[in-house]
Amino acid sequence: MDRKEWNVYLSPEIDNCDRFDLCGPYASCNIDDSPACECLKGFEPTLPNQWKVVDWDQGCRHRTPLDCGTGEGFNKFSNVKLPDTQGSRFKQTWTLEKCERT
Repeated sequence: MDRKEWNVYLSPEIDNCDRFDLCGPYASCNIDDSPACECLKGFEPTLPNQWKVVDWDQGCRHRTPLDCGTGEGFNKFSNVKLPDTQGSRFKQTWTLEKCERT
């Protein structure tokens, strides 16, 4: 019988960390860790109870409000893969505030 259809016989392993926004804002994903998501330095889960049930959608928030005081600044992260933004688009006329509201 001559059937004209596709049959999957091999598929690549899927890296869950490749899923867009898996861990939410201010979090990182590591496929070698369990759970895979953790908050970046200086951040904590926005909804801790949701993190306990492996729901990271809301991501993380600052532990303390920023006031640009001593000891605050940027953190350097190594060996991380940033999101693929090749197909991203933005409106050049928007201000940062307009972007945050949208």
